[in-house]
Amino acid sequence: MLLIVGCYLLMVRKVLLTIDWSLLAVFIVMFIDIYRLTHLPLVQQHFDALAHLGDGTIYLLAIGLSQIISNVSATILLLQKLPPSEVLAWALNIGGFGLLPGSLANLIALRMAQDRRVWWQFHFFSLPMLAWSMLSGWLAGWLLRLFA
Repeated sequence: MLLIVGCYLLMVRKVLLTIDWSLLAVFIVMFIDIYRLTHLPLVQQHFDALAHLGDGTIYLLAIGLSQIISNVSATILLLQKLPPSEVLAWALNIGGFGLLPGSLANLIALRMAQDRRVWWQFHFFSLPMLAWSMLSGWLAGWLLRLFA
């Protein structure tokens, strides 16, 4: 890594100046912190209960957690105790709608806009989309189980 940064410093310094270092730091810290959090004793005792949750609770938990820490972080966190499943995959993808932290792509796109007013417009459309997706996803899952 240091060799690569060194080469950029010598050859194309301008590239290093245009990188959004704060966003890069968010990604790095997110992956390290989420993993470390799951191993804290206080979190671990509550975290063990995840393995006993039903599909409906997992569905709502994954969507809700995505709204707070992003769907990528929620995936890392939940896969520590839950096996991969269709319910989890649907919920984590649906969790990308809604609030700004729901998906890191939201954060990146809205930072590119460089206008705080866009954030309100984003939520005006994204929150109803979250509600519609939650309902549609739940109905689709219910219908698939019904006719399977």
